[in-house]
Amino acid sequence: MQHKTLDTLVPGELIKLNFGSSQSSLLILLGLDSEGKPVYGVLESPVFETPMCAYRMEGNIDDCLSYGTDWFLDEDHGPETMIGGSTKQPCRLFVGLRGVHLVFHPENTRSPLRNRYYYNVETKTVELGIETNQAAPIPTWRIWESRSHYLRKAGLLFEYSPE
Repeated sequence: MQHKTLDTLVPGELIKLNFGSSQSSLLILLGLDSEGKPVYGVLESPVFETPMCAYRMEGNIDDCLSYGTDWFLDEDHGPETMIGGSTKQPCRLFVGLRGVHLVFHPENTRSPLRNRYYYNVETKTVELGIETNQAAPIPTWRIWESRSHYLRKAGLLFEYSPE
């Protein structure tokens, strides 16, 4: 982990940020929007009502703690993980023809963003649409600080489970 400024981040960088609360928020820099402003995928935050939302950063926050871009995604493939599979609860990770995608929905109260953001974990790029009916949902997954942290089972940063 290292101390960085937001203007030095690259797409795919996983960061901890403080929005002025007593707890940090965990975000991924998704890229820049059409106006050249950074868009983040908020994994979890005490400030946002729901996890996995897209947020366009505006304001005077400059510093963060960065885990870099080599964080590790740990997937649990269940019986619903099949092409065209469906889940009863919202799913935020899919395997499709173009790779593994994290899905971030607009955060209505704090952001002018209106589209879902499909973040390709392998290419570290955003795609504004994927055919989820041609993708396999992965309902439960985790993000670890790195692969070596995952192997040691130390450094779990985030866990998503629809239940």
